[in-house]
Amino acid sequence: MKFKWLILIFLFLTLKTWGQEQEDSLMVALQEVEVVAGVNPAGRLIDSVISRRDMNSPYSNSSFKVTQYHKFYVTRYHPDSMELKPYYLLNESVNELYYKKPYREHTEIIASKTSVARNPILSVLLTLSQTFSLYRSNYVEIMDTKYVNPIVKGTHRFYNFQIQDTLFKDQDTIFVIAFAPKKNIVFNALQGLLYVNKYDYSLTEVFAKSAKDFEAFPVKIIQKYEREASSNTLFSSELQAQIIYDKKIYSDNPLIVQSLITTKEVLVNIPIENKILNQEDVVAVKEGSEKGENILVKYRNAAISDLERQTYELGAQIQKKVKIDRKLFFLQTLLSGNIAAGPINIDVTRLIDFNNYEGFRLGLGFNTNRKFAREVGFGGYFAYGLKDRAWKWGGNMEILISEKLSSTLRVIYADDIFESAHTKYFNKEYMLFDGQFYRRWLIAKFDRSKLAGAEFKITVVKPLSLQIGAQYTQNRTCFDYSFKKPIPQPAEANAETAGYHYTNFELQVSARLAFKERKLKSEGFTFVGNSRYPVITINYFCGIRNILGSDFNYNKLNLKITHKQVYKRLGYSEICFEAGVVFEDVPYSLLYVPRAGGNVNWGHSHINFGFDGKDQFATMEANEFLSSAFTSLFFRHCFGKLRKGKTYNPKIVLCQNIGFGWLKHPENHHGVEFKTMEKGYFESGIVVEDLLVLLKFLSFGAGVFYRYGAYAQDNQLDNFAFKLRFCISM
Repeated sequence: MKFKWLILIFLFLTLKTWGQEQEDSLMVALQEVEVVAGVNPAGRLIDSVISRRDMNSPYSNSSFKVTQYHKFYVTRYHPDSMELKPYYLLNESVNELYYKKPYREHTEIIASKTSVARNPILSVLLTLSQTFSLYRSNYVEIMDTKYVNPIVKGTHRFYNFQIQDTLFKDQDTIFVIAFAPKKNIVFNALQGLLYVNKYDYSLTEVFAKSAKDFEAFPVKIIQKYEREASSNTLFSSELQAQIIYDKKIYSDNPLIVQSLITTKEVLVNIPIENKILNQEDVVAVKEGSEKGENILVKYRNAAISDLERQTYELGAQIQKKVKIDRKLFFLQTLLSGNIAAGPINIDVTRLIDFNNYEGFRLGLGFNTNRKFAREVGFGGYFAYGLKDRAWKWGGNMEILISEKLSSTLRVIYADDIFESAHTKYFNKEYMLFDGQFYRRWLIAKFDRSKLAGAEFKITVVKPLSLQIGAQYTQNRTCFDYSFKKPIPQPAEANAETAGYHYTNFELQVSARLAFKERKLKSEGFTFVGNSRYPVITINYFCGIRNILGSDFNYNKLNLKITHKQVYKRLGYSEICFEAGVVFEDVPYSLLYVPRAGGNVNWGHSHINFGFDGKDQFATMEANEFLSSAFTSLFFRHCFGKLRKGKTYNPKIVLCQNIGFGWLKHPENHHGVEFKTMEKGYFESGIVVEDLLVLLKFLSFGAGVFYRYGAYAQDNQLDNFAFKLRFCISM
């Protein structure tokens, strides 16, 4: 969830001139843990903790509701100052966590307060900043960084354990077990102390920090657990986390980020309505300021301190002078590709673009935002291609039917060019510095279309989203082409009538299944995180003939499966599988062209240099292949950090892309050059990420790909493609 980091960094930099120095108050000072490998009773104790993990887990209950108070603040470390001054940033929230077997979860922020802003976005983003329980996941997640959990199966491959002390509390005996990562193993590791009850092998407390050899931003955590009497399961009673942001990044002294979550109420095995669980994972409930303040007063651990009161008073002044809310709204819209100008968003993606047909494309797009109206929105754009010297334009209207179900109805009209034979997917977005964005530069074949359509979207249940639509188009290919009939000689010279003309009416049904995908919602903006499970998208298109003169009956089916698999010490793998088929004989524009970002043939020379993009062929020329049925596989494996230390540490990524395609009746397509890939298209590559890292999160890298097999180029140099890579690395 990169947006979280961008917004937090934005806040830190915006408030930089308002920063106040304060004496360091580290929540825990762990001594260096020296653990010696070998046979000792600690290993058997940890095995007993793991064997009872599911039994003690709060997620073994059929349902629960937990109310938590969360305090988050940022201060500055200055060892020479003893004066307490206002925090850099202070955020408070009261959250209600809902869970229902087998997997349904939801969090509502029922009250929130931020020192420098009224926008609840910070509370929303921070809600998932810490792992709720070590009894749930294989990882301990702190601000999107995953550390290997010391109480999971196979932990002895990663950690050494040793009994350090034995404590007696009331009638209980508590073993203090030190743990530390094994030597010469590179992974995100913790080291610290586990407090284990002798009688039921349950955790009572955890004190840990990021292992010294692995830390970039040092992390310290405390977790305390208490047994819920009615269910006999363990719930976290207190979660603390501290992150130190290196002084080299933002100022002369490092930032200290502190998070404290206290559990206030636990209700187990209670009825929970499905309509609550069908919403996004985290939602900020809009409450009046007075009601929200009363809720915070009720759940605070103690009355607000003078230091916190000063922070809020200073924050109110900053709100007026710096106008943080306005800037946050501007940033949120910018991350979605827009610049906010009051009730209007300017679509920055339409200001300038480039492709092989239009050359440079200049334009202006706008859409209304929630300041204009919450239930209805309007948008429009126009553009001009400097190479084709033609105007394009379009407009849309969107009606919000149900905010809880993310249900909308959208009506669109456009007179524009659209990529021929493009594979359409549900809610596909092109982000800046994504290779898919730059892939558009290479496209040469488009259709000029007049399009009118409507689409309805709804979240049926939390993992499943549906989109149903219909569109009518009048089309002309912007290249010489004829379907079934040879192109007359000589070809028509009039650009307005040249090309193949066809009319199409199409029904569309799309389904997207994303099990346990995180969605956070605040003030009309939805932030989507990664799912731990494969994400499946299925699209069905049905062309119907003789509706307003439409020309073709056809059925078209697309499938896409994406998955990211994280390994404890071997990095992570990303895989994308795609397949599609058109069952009837249709013209070029309704078939499939593989996504290609490789060697582009402009004139007589190849350009073997570009930007790296996932889920596309790096060495394939744009529009090189044509298929009526295809399958492709894109695989990447990142080995993560290859050596210890927090200094220069590039990551190696191995890539393998494979594609097969078949074309029925290739003799029906005249005037256009293409290949088919029945024999299989193969390319391999290597990418080095983090060759240069700025501000510890802006990553630059490079890579090279090689094309081989039946469709390799005769000139060996043309089989190589050299790539630049830019990403946000955390």
